[in-house]
Amino acid sequence: MASTLTTVGVIPPRPILESEADLLAYKDQFLSGLTTAVDTALLAEPEYMIMGMSLEHILSGIDAVRAPMASV
Repeated sequence: MASTLTTVGVIPPRPILESEADLLAYKDQFLSGLTTAVDTALLAEPEYMIMGMSLEHILSGIDAVRAPMASV
């Protein structure tokens, strides 16, 4: 059986980062987009999923970065 590569992007909103509340809102929007992207990728019934992204700019600490990956 041939392997196929399917990619799905997270399309974040244009951030407005003037306050900590703005950053928290952007984080929630980005993680919601991540969930949507994973749901879309799952339609291809993948055997594996590789998540390639950087969350350090909106999450603090390695545990916070790993949590979204564990939830999907």
